[in-house]
Amino acid sequence: QDLVTQHLSDPSVPVRVAAARALCRMGHADDALATITAVLSEGEQWERLQAAIVLDEIDELAIPVIQEMHAALNPQSDLFAGGKYVVRVINRALNQLEGTTRTVR
Repeated sequence: QDLVTQHLSDPSVPVRVAAARALCRMGHADDALATITAVLSEGEQWERLQAAIVLDEIDELAIPVIQEMHAALNPQSDLFAGGKYVVRVINRALNQLEGTTRTVR
């Protein structure tokens, strides 16, 4: 776990996201969620999508960051097509977590 945690501060964003995903799968989501949400809100388009996919994969472990996930539902004008794939993945994850049937374009 310590070796994986070290990679949360790697200069490469995909490495940080992979480390966070691994920690979640190891049952240590608390250590990983800050990294995932930082990438979700500040990363490049495909980095944000990677973070969104991790949040979708970890199901209820993502509950502590539902507020950040809701913020990611807003299209981002600085991203291609408003970051629509990030929005779609986050929406699906939130629908699962909250038992909703919200749709997005």
